[in-house]
Amino acid sequence: MEKGNNPFTGIEVGSFEAIKRMVQANLGISFVPESTGAELPHGTTTRPLVGADLTLSIGLLYRTNASMGKAAEALLHACRSGLSAIV
Repeated sequence: MEKGNNPFTGIEVGSFEAIKRMVQANLGISFVPESTGAELPHGTTTRPLVGADLTLSIGLLYRTNASMGKAAEALLHACRSGLSAIV
């Protein structure tokens, strides 16, 4: 950290049950929806996250020089039209 590098890493886990068990095993902390905290493993707890802006920027990656199928074109159109109202 003295050299400006962050030695801490993160991983992405797709199972809330696995996340809860990893926290129980003292492998870190996690952000989870409140609905996943109904049955907590022994030795773990939840805390509400208040006042945080949890906005997540996303992008859509596709090849501009390749032809798309009808389903891909429909998805691209739906994303562009639906997201443009939000942004």
